[in-house]
Amino acid sequence: MNKSMLRSVLAVVAGYIAMMLAVTTFFSVVIFLLLGVKPGERPPVDPPTWLTVLELATTPVLAAVGGYVCAWIARRREMRHAYALMAVVVVMNIVTLVAEAGMRPAWSVLGLGILGCIGVLLGARLRVRMQ
Repeated sequence: MNKSMLRSVLAVVAGYIAMMLAVTTFFSVVIFLLLGVKPGERPPVDPPTWLTVLELATTPVLAAVGGYVCAWIARRREMRHAYALMAVVVVMNIVTLVAEAGMRPAWSVLGLGILGCIGVLLGARLRVRMQ
């Protein structure tokens, strides 16, 4: 594997990790502070509606972090790398849809995937414009 290809893989993987860290950190704080769930405890099985709305509202912003990191590391053909990260988001969204079938509404999972893809593209586009 040459240096350029390694950098491309690293850009997509780092973008995905950045996105997941942003989501995990944000919602861990929300669940701890607003729902009072302590670390190690299981959150409620049926989350309140406001949490679903908050999740949908923040997803594009948190996904933009991943798109930005992906484009920043790639340093070339940034949008192609963002499309690759977007493909990873789509695959993971399908996995989540199948794994959580019946546990949460399919529309919210699909909405998260769509908004996540939009966020990735916006974050990468922001990075390209800042150069």
